[in-house]
Amino acid sequence: MDPSLMALTVGLVSFAGGFACASLLGRRRAGGPATADPAATAAEAAPADVAGSGLLLELHLVMNVLNRVVMALNANEHVQDGVAEMADYLRASHELQRRPGQNALVNQVSSYWRLSRWLHGRRSDALHLDAQVPDLAPQALYRLCEALTRVLRELEGSPSADVSIRITPDDRAGAGRFAVAQVTVAGVPEGVQATLAASPRGWSRSALQLGTRLEVRTDG
Repeated sequence: MDPSLMALTVGLVSFAGGFACASLLGRRRAGGPATADPAATAAEAAPADVAGSGLLLELHLVMNVLNRVVMALNANEHVQDGVAEMADYLRASHELQRRPGQNALVNQVSSYWRLSRWLHGRRSDALHLDAQVPDLAPQALYRLCEALTRVLRELEGSPSADVSIRITPDDRAGAGRFAVAQVTVAGVPEGVQATLAASPRGWSRSALQLGTRLEVRTDG
């Protein structure tokens, strides 16, 4: 693999991750996601708060750049796959901001997992995400996305990991509303299991599987 092409690709991946984090955090500080579509016609003016935030992504421009990169890669299918995964991640990040909902959340988390596996030279293992929280507000979706991303990041060092996540609502009288995500991971080597079980999160180990439970408040 040409080192210069790899450096370019890794740089673009870093840009994608940095943009996604900055955008999500920026939307949280601003009180909500952008409502304007960067692909809209010039007649559809962006709201003043979004236009002045500096966080609006011109997705068509980024995709055109990525297409140029793919053309330069010729027959290097592995790096082409990485560029394609990065494009999917950017699209999913954009969609979660533009049309926040549980389907957008699933796409965002799934595309992050595929891109992360590619970047770290791991197998593109399966991620099954079953979300049963259709009525979450945008801010709750962003918090849940961030929490799930942190969990998946802990699996970067595992050469194999098949992940299943089920997200359900949990209304607690007098305590508020929560989204509960039960994460189960199979196929993780014994050494990695031991490391994760001893980590601050304290993954549980049962029947050759790892598990952890997330609770994200959704009413505040």
